[in-house]
Amino acid sequence: MDYYMNNLIFLVIVTFSITLNILFILKGVADRFLGDRKKLPPCPRGFPIIGNLVGMLRNRPTSKWLLRVMYDMKTDIACFRFGRVHVIVITSDVIAREVVREKDAVFADRPDSYSAKYISGGYNGVVFDEYGERQKKMKKVMLSELMSTKALNLLLKARNLESDNLLAYVLNIYNKGQSKTKNGVAVNVREIVCTHTHNVKMRLLFGRRQFKEVTMDDGSLGLMEKEHFDAIFKALDCFFSFYIADYYPFFRGWNLQGEEVELREAVDIIAKYNRMIINEKRELWKEKNKNCDDANKKDWLDILFSLKDANGKPLLTPQEITHLSVDLDVVGIDNAVNVIEWTLAEMLNHREILEKAVEEIDEVVGKDRLVQESDVPNLNYVKACCRETFRLHPTNPFLVPHMARHDTTLAGYFIPKGSHILVSRPGVGRNPKTWDDPLIYRPERHITGNEVKLTEPDLRLVSFGTGRRGCVGAKLGTSMIVTLLGRLLQGFEWTIPPGTTDKVELVESKENLFMANPLLACVKPRLHANMYPKLWTGPA
Repeated sequence: MDYYMNNLIFLVIVTFSITLNILFILKGVADRFLGDRKKLPPCPRGFPIIGNLVGMLRNRPTSKWLLRVMYDMKTDIACFRFGRVHVIVITSDVIAREVVREKDAVFADRPDSYSAKYISGGYNGVVFDEYGERQKKMKKVMLSELMSTKALNLLLKARNLESDNLLAYVLNIYNKGQSKTKNGVAVNVREIVCTHTHNVKMRLLFGRRQFKEVTMDDGSLGLMEKEHFDAIFKALDCFFSFYIADYYPFFRGWNLQGEEVELREAVDIIAKYNRMIINEKRELWKEKNKNCDDANKKDWLDILFSLKDANGKPLLTPQEITHLSVDLDVVGIDNAVNVIEWTLAEMLNHREILEKAVEEIDEVVGKDRLVQESDVPNLNYVKACCRETFRLHPTNPFLVPHMARHDTTLAGYFIPKGSHILVSRPGVGRNPKTWDDPLIYRPERHITGNEVKLTEPDLRLVSFGTGRRGCVGAKLGTSMIVTLLGRLLQGFEWTIPPGTTDKVELVESKENLFMANPLLACVKPRLHANMYPKLWTGPA
């Protein structure tokens, strides 16, 4: 009996699948005869039913394959079909502005994906949630509480402390170097910047550098902190992968590409460590009861725990705070690491750019005090270098994906409801229709006589997301990146290590947009010895 029942179920499923696919094919054929009004963007050739899914699976990373296909097609907008999902890829600033400015409300949703859902704890954060009341509530918390001028000023002391610790850390490496040359000591730039950015994020979010009170004498990351940081970058790599389960949801949990397990392990590590401090803070705020004055607020967690609704109840649950903390960890930390490493690499290959940036710092700041966030508005050439790096060497392949909430058009093409919209960061930044000599690193192209800003509302390059689903931390991100680069250039002389090639090898990783190999450079102090702060790992 079971044998016949199983066969019957199998036949029903097969019949249903065949019928569904036939209907889908008929719908596609019908759409072709509806005229230009339904004309999709240029589409690469694919297979019936599955579309370009084979190409997606065979060409990893898929993000780079998409751009190669579009380059061959000579188009700035293309429609890739992965199963029944239309994925619209854009490499034009004009069309990108249509997405985030002219039709911002239409494309305000986020696609459902395995990685976004897991990172946000079932869409309980702010970055990956669908557009709606809950997402608006969480974004309001971010804008009015965590990224407000009041909150940023409250945490300025913590950021300044870590800027001082940055110099102390690099100086410690120099002093302990076993193989000093006339150029100084070889250092791993990526490791230095990773350490600094993680320490800053820890201070802002948790009010301390370490998950446990274990101090590293030289300023480097402890074992827990390193595991936490590595998990953040693993989660980011997984987010910008293309899973077959995102287009055929019934495959979720099967781990067909092996990346679901990697993502879960990474996010679980981030959440585990965050929860350690969140649980501590929760108990402390229970003791403080209703005393929510500013004296008790030392970090973002304190601010979140102090928020009340109209009835005096906590505005956010501990679970929401945990998921929001993971969002805050994952989003933005990679920008500083990528920008600083690529910028220093380009400067080492173009000494005149390095010397010009150092000259500006000496003129604006001098050598008798250290670069501060208040100097950022006046460091226009340094910011131009950062902008040029955002343009030529963007951090991630795309903006966080958008999704069409209903049928619409882009660049005159029909965009069906539910389409995924991917604005390509390298595609926009390296587009020869927008930029002269787009593959040449030339910071001067951003000097216009006005104050240089890292934000780019016209999307001729992508630094921070814009529009109603854009980045709420652009002001903080700008201050952190420019101050970090300014401190490194002010505090040390930078040269290519002796015994290596005359030029840094500017090769992109095969897996992502970071440098293929961590940047190694020689450093030597350039300020008076009393200008270098001592390392401080205690409270700010």
